[in-house]
Amino acid sequence: ELEAPVPVPKVKLGKEQQIEYDTSLKNGQANLQAGSFDLAKMCFQNCIRLDGNSNEGHLGLARCLAQAGEIGPAELEIFEVLRNLPQHAEARILLGNLMMADQRWDEAGGQFLQVLKTQANNQEARGNLALCFQQLGQFDAAIGQYKYILEKHPKSREAAFNLGAAYESKKMLDEAILYYKKTLEIDNTYYNAFCSLAKCLAIKKMYPDAITLI
Repeated sequence: ELEAPVPVPKVKLGKEQQIEYDTSLKNGQANLQAGSFDLAKMCFQNCIRLDGNSNEGHLGLARCLAQAGEIGPAELEIFEVLRNLPQHAEARILLGNLMMADQRWDEAGGQFLQVLKTQANNQEARGNLALCFQQLGQFDAAIGQYKYILEKHPKSREAAFNLGAAYESKKMLDEAILYYKKTLEIDNTYYNAFCSLAKCLAIKKMYPDAITLI
């Protein structure tokens, strides 16, 4: 992990400053949700100007920077949050996602593991950890994570599909077919599952079954 910045002293806001802070935070969150990232960025920067330890401000600004593809600056904003709240799951997941976007799979996996230490049932963190394992070629580890998710969330389309993909990567086509079919039981409109299932069936020379999917 990157070294955390030097802590910023706590600021006690006056009544007018608190009103300004609350308004900026509310507007920043609204603009972020609406996709107005430049406006949201200014609002969050104002929150940080008023209170350098504003976790909401730093996290919101990180999201704006991430949308602009500024991964490094976004990560620094997240580290401001993690300096104050090391177990902040939302911040760690966002940091992991940024590392994934930068194809830093091992580092990203470390962030998701940190989340799972305190939130074992965090589906997003576990699913992303499994994706990191897949990208690193650690297919057995990925399979274990996806199976864990499916035990807890049997209707997880993504977990079922990615489990099929992990088995396909290991050339375990019978298992891949099983989970691609399970994906389609969950969502019979999922195009990627149709294509992957048809490909596996064709590789096994089960052409009539593959053709019916096209």
